[in-house]
Amino acid sequence: MAITLTHGTQTVTLPEALIWSDELAWSPVTQSAAYSIEGALVIDRMVRQAGRPITLTGSASRAWVERGALRQLQAWAAQETEAVFVLILRGTAYRVIFDLSQDGGAVTGEPVMAWDTPADGDEYFNVKLKFLEV
Repeated sequence: MAITLTHGTQTVTLPEALIWSDELAWSPVTQSAAYSIEGALVIDRMVRQAGRPITLTGSASRAWVERGALRQLQAWAAQETEAVFVLILRGTAYRVIFDLSQDGGAVTGEPVMAWDTPADGDEYFNVKLKFLEV
């Protein structure tokens, strides 16, 4: 089943072999712990309402993505206003935004071949796409 990212009427189809690398690295419940002025441990727990990271990754041997698709994703990520996208992953729809909070950008990849004049159909590997569920 292909992975798709849709914004309005535009859809980018991605390889189904992309891996959701941080799927199990997030919990919907978080907590903080601090000591009160009397020395007692005070623990606050809360349910997060949004913010689950969805990082899709490829490698040199799997899930190559065409340059044209990566360029479209980069253009969407570079929008000044926060656009919400629909990511279909394993048959489930997620409302996401691009995660621009870390260095390196939300859309990265390396060309398989170093062309003097790359074309949109050229393949890229070691792809990393970073989203946040909203």
